[in-house]
Amino acid sequence: MKTIEVYNPFCIRICSGITFIGLQAVSGCIACSKCQETGYCCMDDKVNELLKKLPSIDGVVIGSPVYYGSAAGQLTAFLDRAFQAGFWKSR
Repeated sequence: MKTIEVYNPFCIRICSGITFIGLQAVSGCIACSKCQETGYCCMDDKVNELLKKLPSIDGVVIGSPVYYGSAAGQLTAFLDRAFQAGFWKSR
């Protein structure tokens, strides 16, 4: 992840980062329920990297190309798994 420091007029330090999920394959959820036990997805990829960073993140901005009226399939698979694992991690 590349970290970018931005200084705004209010002198508040803002750190941001960019994570590209398109550089490796992201599989869809296989409903194995491991995230219920561990709070992390059984497939070790960018989803788990995001879940580890979430406690220290104040916001997330998501961008995607639009294919056939929807976000790219890789992004929807990523978000489905992140939301499911994140839901069980927050309990």
